[in-house]
Amino acid sequence: MLPALKDQDYVITRSSSNLHQGDMIVMDLPQYGKVIKRIKSITADTINLSGDNPRLSSSCCEQPQLKKHLLGKIIAKFTLPF
Repeated sequence: MLPALKDQDYVITRSSSNLHQGDMIVMDLPQYGKVIKRIKSITADTINLSGDNPRLSSSCCEQPQLKKHLLGKIIAKFTLPF
């Protein structure tokens, strides 16, 4: 998620049903584990993901992901040192 997030940044998430295109979210995907991505688009049951770095692709962004794997919406980030 460079440049928005860097290695060793900390994030705070919140459970939310108020999701919008462009929001950063954390998902726990069965094939990939925990991932942080942006919402590209939303349907009733799925979320299409995208990354911030156009030079790198992510296979988890190639197909819609089920909303049931959503852990939360990122509401804050912190970079060390505080």
